[in-house]
Amino acid sequence: MSDPNPSPEAFRQMASEYIEVANRQGQDAYVGAVATAMLHAGARYAAFVAASNSPNKTQMQLSRKTNLDQITAQFRTYLEGHYDEHSENYDSYIKR
Repeated sequence: MSDPNPSPEAFRQMASEYIEVANRQGQDAYVGAVATAMLHAGARYAAFVAASNSPNKTQMQLSRKTNLDQITAQFRTYLEGHYDEHSENYDSYIKR
C-alpha cells in the first residue's frame, strides 16, 4: 500500500502533474472550463476516497457531513493561500 503521507516534494510533484495537464488543456479550451473540469474530477476522486475509506455503505452515508466538511475545509485552505499568492504576484503571473 502507498504511503498516506507523501513527502512535501512528492506531494508537490503530484500536484504539478495535474497542473501541467490543465495548462495543456488551457491552450485549446477556455481556462474556466478547464478549472471546472478539474473541480469535477477532484470532487469525484474525493468521493471515491471517502468510499474507499468507509467500511461499508451505511458508515459512508453516516459520515457524509463530516467528510464533506473536511474536504471543503481543505480545499478552502488551499484556495485562500493560492488566491493570496496570485493576487500579490498578479503582475508577474498574469501577462496581458
